Amino acid sequence: GCATNAMPSASICCWPPLSGIGDLLTQLGIPFSMYAHTGQGVRRSGGPGYELIIVPLKGEHQLWKGDGRDNARRLRSGAANLDGHTMQAYRKMLERQKGRDKLLLYFTDGAMPCENGVEEKQVLIQECAVLKAKRIHTIGVGIGCDDPRRYGLDTIEVNSTRDIPALLQGIGERLTH
Repeated sequence: GCATNAMPSASICCWPPLSGIGDLLTQLGIPFSMYAHTGQGVRRSGGPGYELIIVPLKGEHQLWKGDGRDNARRLRSGAANLDGHTMQAYRKMLERQKGRDKLLLYFTDGAMPCENGVEEKQVLIQECAVLKAKRIHTIGVGIGCDDPRRYGLDTIEVNSTRDIPALLQGIGERLTH
């Protein structure tokens, strides 16, 4: 909200409603950014590790029509959800934005966190608390799951494409209240 980041996970984004969510935010006149995330295993001198990859779909000052919408439609599945560090990166992005009211839409298809379990879970729990303390409203969108609810996030669960209208209505209601 009003400096809004809608940040879907690349692991679920071969999924049609992303363009609808961007359309909804645009129709409501809410400035937003949209990112996707994934990760990959890497080898380091200390052993194996993970690298977080964040892909901008629409920047804060870009128009939704054109590149942003096309980028969201072209996105395909990835793997290695590093939810704790992803949430931390998105929080820091939101903190740099100028808007007074801020919202993070966090999409997941479950198994939060999927990779690097122990560390990611600790960071995820910490980040959810920090987001709440900083009054950055966070909505988890669970695709076929309610995993975000386990971390205290306001959660909208989507189990099939028939739930898309309810998802958009739920987001709209939360943005206007």
